[in-house]
Amino acid sequence: MAIEWVLFFLPVVFILGWLAARLDIRHIKKNASRLPRAYMTGLSHLVRGEKDQALDAFIKAQPIAPESFDLRFAIAELSRHRGEHRRALEVHKEISEREDLPDDVRKKALWELAKDYFNMGFLDYAEHHATPLMKDKEYHERALEMMLTICQLSGDYRRALTFSGEFSDSAALFRRVMRAQWHCQCAASLADDKREEKRKLLEDALHINNKCARASMMLGNLALAEGRTEEAASYFLSVERQGSEYLWRAVEGLVKARTAQGRTDVMHHEVLRWFHAYPSSALFESAYRAFSTLPEGGNSLAREALLKRLGVTVGMRWIDEQSASLTGEDRDLWMALRETLRAAAGKRFFCDNCGYEVDDFFWQCSGCLYWESCRLRENGHISPPKQIGISFEK
Repeated sequence: MAIEWVLFFLPVVFILGWLAARLDIRHIKKNASRLPRAYMTGLSHLVRGEKDQALDAFIKAQPIAPESFDLRFAIAELSRHRGEHRRALEVHKEISEREDLPDDVRKKALWELAKDYFNMGFLDYAEHHATPLMKDKEYHERALEMMLTICQLSGDYRRALTFSGEFSDSAALFRRVMRAQWHCQCAASLADDKREEKRKLLEDALHINNKCARASMMLGNLALAEGRTEEAASYFLSVERQGSEYLWRAVEGLVKARTAQGRTDVMHHEVLRWFHAYPSSALFESAYRAFSTLPEGGNSLAREALLKRLGVTVGMRWIDEQSASLTGEDRDLWMALRETLRAAAGKRFFCDNCGYEVDDFFWQCSGCLYWESCRLRENGHISPPKQIGISFEK
């Protein structure tokens, strides 16, 4: 009797198993048809530049293909572009914590985590994830660039120099510029009594980048402080071949060196030669300030500047000369005109990489961290760019 009941239920069990299999196959086919459609929808939005819609489409596709790491990386990247760094961080952290990851996927997840932490301002966590990747051939250069950027943001230029030893002397120009400036930063941070160490750092900077005008001017000031006026003058004069846009910063040191030598006539000739070759309001301002103690020095420079039509700065100086011997209402009239010009005067500096605008000159742009990208705007124009910057984003 029991055997008959078993035989009776066998077809029923078979039919139920067959139905379950059919339903499972139908579900698989349905998901298989939905997955490409979700991908294509997301890609279509990406082509049209609709990143928000693309992110929504990929998020809908994620539950269908939980093992698709490329899809998850795409979701994190789109989240990052939309400013949702925390979501990108969570996605990358979830991927990196899996134990069955292929080695290349794990390295990519660690690198993306390092970028997430860097973008969120957690530099110590970014360094923690980027350091192991410096030993990997594929990620070495990018990880090194990130470590150097972290060192610059934290002001640890000594450590940056340690990392920069991995670059060869024949590295790209922007790296030579950067390394030379790090030597200058380290020299500037030393006390005045450590002159030998300063000199060694600055000479190394010139060895790395022989066009480092900052190093020459700092060596000139160092020689001037030690009474070696001829050597100081030679350093300041070398700025002309290194970068004529920095002559306005070197002219004061040259005037001090030549004045200490008692050779004001030579100094007068050298500064006027600079002014004839590279006229600018910044050079005029610096030279006029240095010339003002010399007989007829300021007047001759002002006349030269007027012929060059250098604008309101020169006009203000000319008014000062004209009104020096006046009194009463005549002087008040000139002073009113001077105040009108002063309202329109003022040097402005721009970074030729990111456009960041500042009132004072800095060797490094605080907006994008590029070195020697600060340019003076002359009569509404910015001088042409000099260097190309770096980024660890590949």
